[in-house]
Amino acid sequence: GPTTSGRMAFGIPFLVRRGARIFIGKGPLPTAAALAVARAGGLYLTAVGGCGAYYSRFVKSVRTVAFDELGPEAALKLELDSMPLKVALSPQNK
Repeated sequence: GPTTSGRMAFGIPFLVRRGARIFIGKGPLPTAAALAVARAGGLYLTAVGGCGAYYSRFVKSVRTVAFDELGPEAALKLELDSMPLKVALSPQNK
């Protein structure tokens, strides 16, 4: 999406409760969102802002799963192939 992860973090606990375990963002997560991901054994992966066109080549499919009313900031389910991302939060580095 076009905004920072911190602005959209309000939805992460909601998505975790519904089974989401991997999140991709462009900045640090607020504590509550990071704890929700960590407690679920999930991953938070970071991408470099401004590289959407580059990252698009790694996307195989996209489906909106929540917050459709937010347009480009909706929560999406992505099928990816070898997207280069940095692991910012994992069960091993809580």
